[in-house]
Amino acid sequence: MASGATRAAVLLYRASAAQGHARAIYNLGACYEQGKGVGGVDECNAFIYYQKAAAMGYRKAQFNLGNAYRTGKGLEDRDLGKAIDQYLLAAKQGSAEAQYNYALMYFNGMGCAVDKRRAIDYCKLAADQGYAPAVRKLPIWQMSPDRQRAAREAPPSSGGLRVAAAGAAVAAALLWFWFA
Repeated sequence: MASGATRAAVLLYRASAAQGHARAIYNLGACYEQGKGVGGVDECNAFIYYQKAAAMGYRKAQFNLGNAYRTGKGLEDRDLGKAIDQYLLAAKQGSAEAQYNYALMYFNGMGCAVDKRRAIDYCKLAADQGYAPAVRKLPIWQMSPDRQRAAREAPPSSGGLRVAAAGAAVAAALLWFWFA
């Protein structure tokens, strides 16, 4: 979009947002986050608009608000608990990205206790939608801890891949992870 067209779009988003349209409010947040049509990047305003659209149940805004809470963009400090809450709201509406980020938070214990079962369940939801990062992670997360350890510790093969002594399932998961 040309600069004039982008500014015109922002004006239309503002008019629509004033009438309470969640998508327009979200789009204003995206404009501020990317600095398009608004005079430059403004993470604080992006956060405010995402927060408004998220409160209206708009899943893309919930996901972006989760990202803002996780990274601290537009805030004084990050809040991993609120990030988890926003990811879950978007995940329940079918957002594969949110399902995956929610899974990552629980797999790594970011703002919560580690819960591998919950992480795998939500990663599977995202993988079932074809979300590539989830498709790559899921087979590895589903391996037993012994197989995961064997995969990490196995010496590199002549092709540069780590082929674990733990069996063909590990090798297949690793191949899928690196080449998918």
